[in-house]
Amino acid sequence: MPESRALKVWDALRTRMSETDRRLGRDAHAGLDEEDIQVFKQVVDASFDAVGMATPDGQHYYQNQAFDKMFGSIVGGSPLSVYADEAVGREVFETLQAGQEWSGEVTMRGREGQPLDILLRAYPVKQAGEVIALVGVHTDITARKQAEAALQESEARNRAILNALPDMMFVQARDGTYLDYYAARRDDLYSEPRQFLGKKPQDIFPAAFVTRQLDVIAQALATGEVQSYEYQLPIAAQMRHFEARIVPYGQDKILSVIREITDRKQAQVALQESQEQFRNIVQKLPIGVYIYDLEADDRLVFRGYNPAANQVVGVDCQQFIGKTLEEAFPPLAELEVPHRYREAAARGTPWFSEQIDYQDGAISGAYEVWAFQTKPGQVAVIFNDITDRKLAQAERERLMAQIHEQARRMEQILATVPEGVLLLDAEGRVLQANPVAESDLVVLAEAAVGDVVTHLGNRELGELLTSPPTRGLWHEARVGRQIFEIIARPVEPDGGSRVPEYWVLVINEVTQEREVQAQLQQQERLAVVGQLAAGIAHDFNNILATIVLYAQMVNRSPALSEREREQLQVITQQGWHATRLIEQILDFSRRAVLERRSLDLLPLLKEQVQLLSRTLPENIALALDYEPDEYIVDADPTRMQQMIANLAVNARDAMPEGGTLRFALRRVEEQACRSPLVKVQAAQWIRLTVADTGVGIPSDALPHIFEPFFTTKGPGKGAGLGLAQVHGIVGQHGGHVNVESQPGMGTTFTIDLPAPGDAMACAVLPETSTIPQGQGEVVLIVEDEATLRAALREVLELLNYHVLVARDGRAALDVMAAQGARVDLVVSDVVMPGMGGIALFRALREAGWQTPVLFLTGHPMGKELEGLRAEGASAWLLKPPSLERLGQVIAEMLAEARGDTLLPDLRNR
Repeated sequence: MPESRALKVWDALRTRMSETDRRLGRDAHAGLDEEDIQVFKQVVDASFDAVGMATPDGQHYYQNQAFDKMFGSIVGGSPLSVYADEAVGREVFETLQAGQEWSGEVTMRGREGQPLDILLRAYPVKQAGEVIALVGVHTDITARKQAEAALQESEARNRAILNALPDMMFVQARDGTYLDYYAARRDDLYSEPRQFLGKKPQDIFPAAFVTRQLDVIAQALATGEVQSYEYQLPIAAQMRHFEARIVPYGQDKILSVIREITDRKQAQVALQESQEQFRNIVQKLPIGVYIYDLEADDRLVFRGYNPAANQVVGVDCQQFIGKTLEEAFPPLAELEVPHRYREAAARGTPWFSEQIDYQDGAISGAYEVWAFQTKPGQVAVIFNDITDRKLAQAERERLMAQIHEQARRMEQILATVPEGVLLLDAEGRVLQANPVAESDLVVLAEAAVGDVVTHLGNRELGELLTSPPTRGLWHEARVGRQIFEIIARPVEPDGGSRVPEYWVLVINEVTQEREVQAQLQQQERLAVVGQLAAGIAHDFNNILATIVLYAQMVNRSPALSEREREQLQVITQQGWHATRLIEQILDFSRRAVLERRSLDLLPLLKEQVQLLSRTLPENIALALDYEPDEYIVDADPTRMQQMIANLAVNARDAMPEGGTLRFALRRVEEQACRSPLVKVQAAQWIRLTVADTGVGIPSDALPHIFEPFFTTKGPGKGAGLGLAQVHGIVGQHGGHVNVESQPGMGTTFTIDLPAPGDAMACAVLPETSTIPQGQGEVVLIVEDEATLRAALREVLELLNYHVLVARDGRAALDVMAAQGARVDLVVSDVVMPGMGGIALFRALREAGWQTPVLFLTGHPMGKELEGLRAEGASAWLLKPPSLERLGQVIAEMLAEARGDTLLPDLRNR
């Protein structure tokens, strides 16, 4: 299709007409519907959608501003170049060339080569049944970008192609004879210019042309006025169109000014076609178009609309024709819209706006509106339904707000987690850190956020960014005594690359945890040793009980010599010495008998410090620090004295050259005493600190100092039970002991005891010098150890009791079944194979026997006896019992059972 079509032709036509008007002062373009052209041009160029036109053979010759912005200029090229898939483009063009419309979604290449999703509506423009142009309307459904104005440069370039041609002028006589001529372009003439001179029109031109020319010349000479006419001549096998103006020149001559108007004539045809095309475009645009005229009385009158307007607003806009804006759309009267439309129509001030309607807080409708002047006093309003876009935007904003909220929560979580969390880039620069990690960074690398770290503690960063040597474990880094566990995880980029862009490091300081773990492991070891020690003490007590009872029984014989009596006394003393050793073991295993009562540690500690000042070497200075207060604990005073004495002796041995031994008492709150090793719950604790300035304890020996028989002293200088006994005493009182020591810097023991406690007191009857004798009562002895069973039998028979024996609880039940009516008292061991003493007691009660039962045990039974009291249990004695205490307790239990005297309560023995 020639380049003179559409707007190019129209612009060229306007240029030539303007020049002719200027020269001749005449309206040479009267009758052209230039107003319609201007309206269509402005409406289409202002469209939000990209509009392009091509010839039927596929040459692109027109595109609007939106097309330029969306795809770039392809004028003169093939529209297929903007299709991502040329096969789709060919399908579209084949459909249009066949005279059919095509619509659908396609993928096209944008101005920068980016893929765009386009809603394409394409249709053929026909004239007399022939396809004369192809039109495409492109809606960017990816982002609906506004078109950029780029058409001016193209139009200027097209205008330059068709500049106004210079006029041809001839001087003719009344009869038409050519007297002179002027013609800058020879190809505009019917024949060679010289052939015109001296000749008449009938000598050169066809007869029909000659008759008309002569008539116009005669009219011009007769009226003295300029006459105009148009004609056409075949030149170079082409019908050319000309416009002639006959100007009277004197009385017998005229000046004939001739302008070729072939282009104008062709432009008029093209203009008619273009008008029809633009009308089709506007009619088929998917956006609404309104036209308003601004009347002299400032009324905006509705003049027209396109079909899409009905669809956008959902009403038939025909009813608005001839009405004012306020009459057609009353809600707009209260807005700035009428004022903006008037400004656009009167002053050419364009206006763009988005109008959003809400219902119940949600978007119910949204439109984008563009008002612009099409000519003075007229405004075109383009509007498009953007409800879906605004809903999508609102949804995006909601999702972004949700993402920001999630990010804020994540920051709060990271700020509160007890571990440090770091984000590093590939170069090791710290991009982000939570508060814990910021503190850890200062310790591990003396770094902060923004710094590049090369190491953390004693470990290179590269080592930490690898898997730990043992799967599932963390890397370990140290700074002095502080220990940190570190694990790293890569953040791999998208796209399949396995080179991490970032690293996330989690840092956990485990210094205190490791110390607690070490203490727990030590406690577990001590518990195992304590259980073993308790078992040994039980068997050893049976042996000692036999030795002590026999020695005391033999010692009562009047037939002994003084030498023999002394030897028996030594045996008895050594037996009791062994018993005290067993007490130490039981203290360690937390199974010793405690006489607990409310005790103020301050007076006791003052007394012990005063005693130590007389017994410790003079080169050891004593100090006692405390605040005036009561330091009440529920404790056994004897065990507290033993604990202090053991710690003092240990400190004395650590300061052979002298030094200072300092005791301190203070109250601490629950938080200050929290430890997984402390099982007792108490609001306040009493803390006893014993510190020396001695040689200290080697680090390899520190974990073992509470183990029994472990000592760092030389042979013969300690049995290794002192600190083990301290550990057991503190634990049996519900407390915790901790030690800190460095070689050459002294040692500090810290003991925390609950204040007050709920431990059960135990009263023990005082020893007496005389042993009550029996009156022939029957006593059943139940003991699995044969030697001890025999010793108890002989002792009780010596005290004038009739004795029956059983090796265990089941045998005792058989004896009771046979002779139970005669039995006045049962003396039973607690721990026996088969059936023990407590099971025997309950079996007797279930069988209806109310016989008193005296328990003998190597372990304290305070708490167990509390539960047995409701079942009728009487008392218990710790092995080995002395002959005097055994005789006294049996006598008083029998007296109580007879009810013949008032005796002290023996239930707490």
